[in-house]
Amino acid sequence: MRLEGFDYFPRRADSDKRIDDLGSDLSPARYAEEFGFGIGRALITGVAVGNSKEEEYLQFLNPTEREAYMIALNGEQALDPPGADVTEIGGCRGEAVASVAKPVWFRHADWLESSSKKYYDRLVADPRIIALNQEWTSCMQQAGFDAWSSVDDLSDSLSEEFGKLWDSFRPTKAFNSGEEFLEALDEESAAAYAAFQAKEIELAVAAHKCSIINKETEIAIMNELQAKVLSANAPD
Repeated sequence: MRLEGFDYFPRRADSDKRIDDLGSDLSPARYAEEFGFGIGRALITGVAVGNSKEEEYLQFLNPTEREAYMIALNGEQALDPPGADVTEIGGCRGEAVASVAKPVWFRHADWLESSSKKYYDRLVADPRIIALNQEWTSCMQQAGFDAWSSVDDLSDSLSEEFGKLWDSFRPTKAFNSGEEFLEALDEESAAAYAAFQAKEIELAVAAHKCSIINKETEIAIMNELQAKVLSANAPD
């Protein structure tokens, strides 16, 4: 980070607390009732706890410098909104992980990416999945909602909507937790966040009810396609 022109304050491994596992013990139905798809929750879970020195340092940087800092640390995906699909670690953090940890992800990154794409392409083109998605869309319409083509389509739509909200949800002071981050929002932003959460939960509950009808059939198809892709694309 110093080569990039910034100071960096490493976190202690036991001080980087997050609440990403909040709700992990809930059933899918209960999770939907509590957190929706988990998109709005990203405003809290995406905020790390326990590195106030870094936050204090960032307060001294102007917006352009803060953006450059995050890109240097995490790569270009640092600018993605919470909940975005991040497939790799970039920036100085990615270089550190790759050189020190060398996990399976980095050794087989190309294979994982290729296999995932092949699986997804086969999944969305499978006539059985297309038929199930059509049933789901009809169910959602009967419940009074828009005609999204699938649960993924709905989730992507909500993620895009939340991404636009996130652009205006910036803390104006240092914070040590996601809860403090929320408290730093002005009244208008807090109201917009609450409205989004309510909408997300309503849609997630309806989506789950429409999905559960054919869930066992869907899982069986997914497992079948995953097995076929993996058996045909084993890593070296």
